[in-house]
Amino acid sequence: MGLNKLTKQDFIKWLKTSVWVFPVALTILLLAVTVFKIHGSSTGIYHSFLYGETRDPDLLYGSPKPIRSDEWRITSPLMSLQVASGMPSFNQVHNGSGRDMTFNQDSPIKHWVGTFRPQNWSFSVLPFEQAFAFRWSLLPFLLMLAAYFFILRLLPGKKLLAVLLSVSFVLSPYLLWWYQSAAFLAFAYALFCLIIGMRIINREKIPKIKSELATKAIY
Repeated sequence: MGLNKLTKQDFIKWLKTSVWVFPVALTILLLAVTVFKIHGSSTGIYHSFLYGETRDPDLLYGSPKPIRSDEWRITSPLMSLQVASGMPSFNQVHNGSGRDMTFNQDSPIKHWVGTFRPQNWSFSVLPFEQAFAFRWSLLPFLLMLAAYFFILRLLPGKKLLAVLLSVSFVLSPYLLWWYQSAAFLAFAYALFCLIIGMRIINREKIPKIKSELATKAIY
């Protein structure tokens, strides 16, 4: 009984003091939407094309936006085509004459270039619908993490403020309008690089790694 009480107290203390509560909550949310194949794509617009104005049974909230045709008409179908074609670096089927897919950062490919596009890794290990949902949510997930930890670097201990500001980053009209990796990840990677730069300048060690050379190599 005493052990259970102690564990509960420790958990409550962790919730109040740890900077990892928000990242853990985000990770759980990311996994949940992946498992249940939840995303914010406007591909639901095809339901009205095929079945008329009947309600889409898979729609949870809101409505597909026809104006987001760059997403439901181009980006998302191209992802589907790539996966169905085996994720080639040059897709022979696209537009009849083929297309070099290494230049498209939003399409999964089996090519060394794809190593540097983590937003597409899920298509190699998950069924398409789960991979699509994971990729959709990964963009705001990475930006919120980067913004959260960057704000904590500038304002140590201000966890609630860091959470609110990181969420506000993701909810900015500019990013939501252009919902693309080129927008989200440009900000996310820039913030991660700034954090690493600060750690290098301050010569901060990585926990359990004593070697300064190994620390620099990891950074």
